[in-house]
Amino acid sequence: MFKQMSKQKKAEQVKEYEKQEKRLKELKKSGASKKAAESKTKKEDMKRKGGKGGKNQNDDLESVATANLLLKPREYVVKFR
Repeated sequence: MFKQMSKQKKAEQVKEYEKQEKRLKELKKSGASKKAAESKTKKEDMKRKGGKGGKNQNDDLESVATANLLLKPREYVVKFR
């Protein structure tokens, strides 16, 4: 059961990461700078996750500023002795 859920969760993470990278590439091709593309991607991600909540704009701006881009999920972890 754990292994199945772990695989499913990893697949979802990879899918979200690839979607984010695709969006960044599109924005960069259209002429946006790296910083502008990343900030726009962050804002869109927060909008999608936020939904229709009763939050005020200050909370939204703070959460966008603290949000980070997704990192690529690791295949495995290397431990050194």
